[in-house]
Amino acid sequence: MEEPTEAQLQLYELCYTLAKVMFQPIHIVRLDERTLYLFILAGREEAIEFEVDNKGELVDEYNRKTIPADDPEWQQKVIASIKRQMGEKFDNGDQPQP
Repeated sequence: MEEPTEAQLQLYELCYTLAKVMFQPIHIVRLDERTLYLFILAGREEAIEFEVDNKGELVDEYNRKTIPADDPEWQQKVIASIKRQMGEKFDNGDQPQP
């Protein structure tokens, strides 16, 4: 069996973080046939949107930036971006409430 790629692992981490850490539902994960990007729509208010390009980089249109797949702080930046999209501010020790 082949090992997952770094981009696949990071997409899994993003979905895991949304669902299990931040208690946010994931509504859609689909391939945009025009751009070949994966599109993710999540959140109780469907307010969290991301795209993953064909290089595995996370395209965050809401915050107008791209988070490279090889960024060592990828997960922390993604979580910060999700929190900004949700409009919630947490201290380092706080957990979002379901």
